[in-house]
Amino acid sequence: MGLLSVEGLLLDANAAALEAVGLSLAEVRGRPFWETPWWTHDPAEQARLRDGIRQAALGEPFQMETTHRTADGQVLVVMFSIRPIRDAAGQVVGLIPEGRDITELAAERERLRLSEMRFRLLVEHAPEAIVLVSAATGRFVEVNGGAEALFRTDRGTLLRLGPLGLSPSHQPDGQTSARAAWAHIQEALEGGTDTFEWQHQTVDGEQVPCEVRLLRLPGGEEALLRASLADLRPRLERERNLLESERKFRLLFERSVEGLLLLDGDRFTDFNPAVLEMLGCTKPGFVKLHPWELSPPIQPDGRESQEKALAMMRIAHAAGVHRFEWTHRRMTGVDFPVEVTLIPIPLGGREVLFTSWRDITDRKQAEEDRLSLQRQVLHAQKLESLGVLAGGIAHDFNNLLTAILTNINLAEEQLPPQSPVLAQLSAAGRATLKAADLTRQMLAYSGKGRFVVKAHDFNAVVKELANLVKASTPKGVTLTFALEDGLPPVEADAAQIQQVILNLVTNAADAIGDQAGEIRIATSVRLMDESFLGAELPGQGLRPGQHVVLEVADTGCGMAPDVLARIFDPFFTTKPKGHGLGLAAILGILRGHYAGLQVLSEPGVGSTFRFYFPSAGLPGGATVEPPPGPDVHFSGRILLVDDEEAILQAGRQALEGLGFQVETARDGIEAIDVFTRQATAFRLALVDLTMPRMGGRDCFRALRSLQPDLPVVLSSGFSEQESVHEFLGEGLAGFIQKPYTLPQMRQVLAAALQG
Repeated sequence: MGLLSVEGLLLDANAAALEAVGLSLAEVRGRPFWETPWWTHDPAEQARLRDGIRQAALGEPFQMETTHRTADGQVLVVMFSIRPIRDAAGQVVGLIPEGRDITELAAERERLRLSEMRFRLLVEHAPEAIVLVSAATGRFVEVNGGAEALFRTDRGTLLRLGPLGLSPSHQPDGQTSARAAWAHIQEALEGGTDTFEWQHQTVDGEQVPCEVRLLRLPGGEEALLRASLADLRPRLERERNLLESERKFRLLFERSVEGLLLLDGDRFTDFNPAVLEMLGCTKPGFVKLHPWELSPPIQPDGRESQEKALAMMRIAHAAGVHRFEWTHRRMTGVDFPVEVTLIPIPLGGREVLFTSWRDITDRKQAEEDRLSLQRQVLHAQKLESLGVLAGGIAHDFNNLLTAILTNINLAEEQLPPQSPVLAQLSAAGRATLKAADLTRQMLAYSGKGRFVVKAHDFNAVVKELANLVKASTPKGVTLTFALEDGLPPVEADAAQIQQVILNLVTNAADAIGDQAGEIRIATSVRLMDESFLGAELPGQGLRPGQHVVLEVADTGCGMAPDVLARIFDPFFTTKPKGHGLGLAAILGILRGHYAGLQVLSEPGVGSTFRFYFPSAGLPGGATVEPPPGPDVHFSGRILLVDDEEAILQAGRQALEGLGFQVETARDGIEAIDVFTRQATAFRLALVDLTMPRMGGRDCFRALRSLQPDLPVVLSSGFSEQESVHEFLGEGLAGFIQKPYTLPQMRQVLAAALQG
């Protein structure tokens, strides 16, 4: 409590008020009450207080519920009031503020509010119909949304009609609804709860059988009953459907071509004629037997038939349906696979398992054939997809390397010979060329490497490499050759084939390690027909005919199946310092030569790599690289087309350094636009093959249609063999593979201008 002047200045305060804010009277006396620590925490409450002081000063008491913060930070809920003090003449001469701590009362009030709100939400949103019934009048006093949905009418109508207005005159047992209703109300009042079935009806007369649970609510001046109404129509409909289903079930059961049985517990109790046919018997001697007594002791997955059968039945009861494969045994002792379906069904007050058998002998064989073919196709698709991925990465990486090499070459040409920076630029150039070697391996894996192809004697190719292979073989490893005479020639790139052999010999030596072992390199010739290709080399696209066989075998550690399945994946390696591109590149080289591959390996025994190259005359091979063009004078207008900005910038500088006037475009459409806007004819065009909107192929043909004598040089991160084979006979002036150096670019441009 305290004392205020009529203006609201604090004149006095009691100990409880001062203790709450932790201040002395001297610290607050004479201050406007709304500026004291009781109120400064909330400007809105300060405004309410000023209005209250003005009201009390006019002689009207003021009261409000507010909050105060104590000295220790606690927030109290306070019932605050201001009463005027009058003198003998009735004039207001002072004000008495008073604050009572009602924190606990407010908390209890909030708890009651929340409890009531939760109760109302639970009732209103309950899935079943809930009503409150007055025991005195038998009328509804409250209904929820579920009741409105059940009777298909609104709350007001339900309150007006009441339970009897929503019931027929008589219940199914013959009693009048009025007499039966009062009996149930008395039962609930005396026993506290009553559960019974009741025939209701909607306002339009539709009968609604319900299960009613009547419960007396405690407390209150008026005796109230809570009734929950469960619509029985779905259950009754299910029961009718069940009876009809049982009749249909028996008909289908007897006439089904599948074996149908009933399992009561763990024994067969019923069957149809198809079961007798499956088991090869005429008499039902298996009735009352367990399922495992009609099965071999062990199932194909290694589990005992009895253990597995019991487990399958438990799963079916828990899940509602269970389908699995099983091996049964005919009366003749022959096992046969079946697809078993177990479905729990109610029958005679028990839950039994409806069981179906489907003989899947033919399906299992067809599935095995299909899986074998699918594995072959997936393996081929995997190799093809990885090849596309590797080729795409290498192509994009070559674009970046082209810009790097061009800028390095430009920087080298602009520096004096004695510049110390030349050494660093040269090192950067060498590192870039090494990176280019890596992309070439990736292109080789994708089958898009660059080949210099001619007819070769495979024995001669192997013999040329013999000394190098022997020098790289550890001392403990014996290297043997078994080269068959009279091999037919093969169209191949000798350097690529030697790379394959050297790579495999290196891997074989690593597999042997420090132990003694043998590496064997052999050649032979084989005439392969369709049956051999389908059985030994499925999905590799080889054609029947004569093939030269190259074999590299070792007695090393061999490979587990999971490792063998991944050896050709790019960047997969089992070596601590390997990059996984060696075998991947081999696969690409074989693809580029239209060759087949067979790998055999067993842990602890060794590995054998066998390659099948088509002899000369079968599809394969590639074009031979053209000789370098002669030096010419570089001048005139040149069109540089590429979607890489870095290549355009570096290429412009390089071409201008050669003496050209350079126009650039970022794709084929822009190139055609630049070409048609220039009155002066272009002398040459250097066009990237892969670009957005319009690629190099369409751009080449469009430029040639506008200026038929225009020399066009194509550029790509893929090889010449991959990129230009479709332009044969169309007048392509040249091709340069990315990444390229300035000397290589000069050579190709000179050849194009000379041609």
